[in-house]
This record gives sequence, structure tokens and C-alpha cells, in this order.
Amino acid sequence: MPAERNDATGVTLSDGKFMIIGGRKAIELPAEDDSAIYDPKRNIWIATSQMNESRCNAGAVTLKDGRVFVAGGVYFITDKGFYYPQTVDIYDPCTDKWSKGPSHKYYYATPAMVLLENGNILLIGGK
Repeated sequence: MPAERNDATGVTLSDGKFMIIGGRKAIELPAEDDSAIYDPKRNIWIATSQMNESRCNAGAVTLKDGRVFVAGGVYFITDKGFYYPQTVDIYDPCTDKWSKGPSHKYYYATPAMVLLENGNILLIGGK
């Protein structure tokens, strides 16, 4: 990863690469909107385009079509408390583009996510 991270989210891509999403550079700093992909065959990190929403402690899952679904998390605002994004970002590794997904009714900090056989996503835990 190009920079040290706390509270980032990781997910394995369908091609065997590994993606680190968001996080914070230091405990007291706000969340980041960047991500990077590790290519184990070439032993390099590749920066991706920026997410629509900064977040750390998010949930992520790789969809059957290879895209990455990211939801929940926390964006720290040190002088105003916390902001919990209720948004979804979807990353397409084929185009290196993020798109907005459906917003959710509740906020989820540190959720676990599971891709079900039928293609639905089960989001577990959080706040």
C-alpha cells in the first residue's frame, strides 16, 4: 500500500489480486477516499480512482461479476464527532471507476458482508 493505514477494509478480487479500501493515515485523522490493489504476481501496489465517499471500518464484498461493493463505515470529523455514511460505492476493476450504489436506511460501522449464492448481499453487524 502506498501509505500506512488504520481501519482499512480488504477484499480479494476475482482475479486473485487484493484490494485495500479507505482507512485512516492516523488515528485522529478523517477517513480516506482512496484505495489500492496489490498484484502478487508482479509484487506491486496499483492506486485506483477515488471513491465517492471517504470511509474507514467499512464492509466490502466482491460480486459475482468482479465488481466490489463497499458499504457503511465511519468518516471521522474531529471537531464535530462522527459521520456514518449510509451510502454504497461500487468499484469496477475493468474500468477503474467507482459508481454510487443504493443508500441504506441505517448506518453500519465495522459491518461484515457476505455474498449469498443468489447474488444478494448479507450485511451483518455494525451500529
